Amino acid sequence: MSLCNRCGLDLDTGIRHKADDYLDDIAEPEITDQPGTPISVLLIGLTTLAGSVALGLLSVFSFEGIGRICLTLTCLFGVIAAVQFLQGRTYKALVVALLLGGAVNVVTMIVLPVVWAEYQATPDPNAELDAGITATSPESTNPEVDLSADPTEVTAPIARMIDMSRVATGVALLFADALLLVWISLPNVQEHFRDHRQRDEAGEISV
Repeated sequence: MSLCNRCGLDLDTGIRHKADDYLDDIAEPEITDQPGTPISVLLIGLTTLAGSVALGLLSVFSFEGIGRICLTLTCLFGVIAAVQFLQGRTYKALVVALLLGGAVNVVTMIVLPVVWAEYQATPDPNAELDAGITATSPESTNPEVDLSADPTEVTAPIARMIDMSRVATGVALLFADALLLVWISLPNVQEHFRDHRQRDEAGEISV
């Protein structure tokens, strides 16, 4: 009460006090460490990173043509998105990678085996013509050959020609892809990226 509000003079002692002297004595608040990455974020990032690398190697050594190119490029994008996800930069790139990977998976692992089986099951007109000529030729005296059989009914059913192991793998990958998308949308994951973005805007995160 003895200090002057304007000049800082102590009316009792006659000593002038400066406001800076008191501000210097106030301890600066300690900057707390940045919160660690949640377990869920680590699991999603590491799972997608490992899966992208594994599928990329599988596409290089096991597929051919357009399937190899599409899967390899998608897996490469998935690796980049997973790294950014683990760094806390963005989750949107990983969502795009998972959606793109799901679409490529449906085409290459589910649709193409069915189309290829249907193509193989379609009778070849030239083969039908050759079979008809052989069946009606007088030289065909083999009693084991059924000359009355329709040469167009020589192919196996389409269901037996489909690579079911490949289709089952595609369905499993599609299920895992959907599970990861749901996992990313959980509140704790979204809150982690919101906090990281706010700290980044406040300048607390150094690059």
